[in-house]
Parts: sequence; C-alpha cells; structure tokens
Amino acid sequence: MIRPLLLSALVAAGTLTACKPSAPATPPGDSPAASATPPGSPAGPGARPQAPPLAMPPPVPGPVAIDDKTVEKFIAYDKKYLANLPQRMQAMRDELRKVEAAQRAAGAAGRSQADAAARGVLEKMKSQDAAMRAELGLSEAEAQTMQELAMALSAVKTRKADLVDATKKFGERSVAVAQRHEAELVALWEQHMKVFQDAMKMMMQK
Repeated sequence: MIRPLLLSALVAAGTLTACKPSAPATPPGDSPAASATPPGSPAGPGARPQAPPLAMPPPVPGPVAIDDKTVEKFIAYDKKYLANLPQRMQAMRDELRKVEAAQRAAGAAGRSQADAAARGVLEKMKSQDAAMRAELGLSEAEAQTMQELAMALSAVKTRKADLVDATKKFGERSVAVAQRHEAELVALWEQHMKVFQDAMKMMMQK
C-alpha cells in the first residue's frame, strides 16, 4: 500500500497523469463576499472551528503556438527528463520515507513539520524540471502544450481518436507541426506511460 505522503507526492509531481488539471473555479458561495465568517473562525456560539481552505495549485500554463524548433527542444528535454526520472523518483521516495519515519516518531506534533518537509521535496523536483527546461530554452507553457499534443497523437494511433479537439485548442498550425514529428512524439508518450507505471511500482515497494 502506498503511504499517504508518497501518494500525495505522486499526484503533485504529475506522475499519475501527465497532463495536470486546471484549478477548479471557486464556487460563488465560497467567495469572500458570500460569507462574513472568516475561514478557520467559529460560525457561532459552540460551533467547531472550521479548517482553513486547502491552497489551490497554480494554474496550468495555457496552450501556446509551437514550431519545429519548439518540437526539437521538447524532444531533447523529454528524453533527458525520462532518462533521469527513475533515479529522481527513487531519491524522492527515500526522502519522503525519512519524513514519514520522523513524523511517526514525533506523533501528532510532527504533522506540520512533515507536511512542510514533503512540500520541500516536491519543490525540489519542480526546480529540477525548471532547470532542465531552461537549459534547453523551453518554457513551461511550451512543454505543457507539446505534452498534450503528443498525448493527442498517441490517442489517434491507439484508440482511433481524431484531432478535432486538439485543433480547436492548439490551432491547425501547431497540430500540423506536431504531426510532422508524430513518430517520435508518440514514441516518447508511450515511454512516459511505461516510466510512470514503473514509478508507481517502485513507490509501492517496501
């Protein structure tokens, strides 16, 4: 069974799904103007204090136009990313297990320190990703767009899907550029799936 911190790490690091979901919109009733009761304050006499709202993840970068040079940079980045991911995930697992061991030793008092330490491990991975992108001159938005295009092309091949939605989202020009590199992009996507499955198995190992 995956421990809570390890499972949270997999989700936050994007290893359960390659395309991160956008942050959901705040329901009207949750807006500051809709309630005079501050988060974490009792609603009235005898009421239990409410837990503060969870921090929402940063928004996913929107799609950007791509060209052949962008594809070349993404392919170089993705190959390096996948080559380094297994050892990076193993290092993250080992660090998080140390955090969990320290939390068990400290009991309830160690929960906040454990959460902070776990966030630090994930931020370290994100910083490593950003450094690899910067080294190749690839922006986060470009990488996200290319990853989604690769997934769409793979769906055409494996599930006989079409590119209608991808064309609406990314534009005909970007889709046409991706199609010129279809074989390599689909192969990379398939490798992603294999690497992520292996990462899940590794995380579940004792």
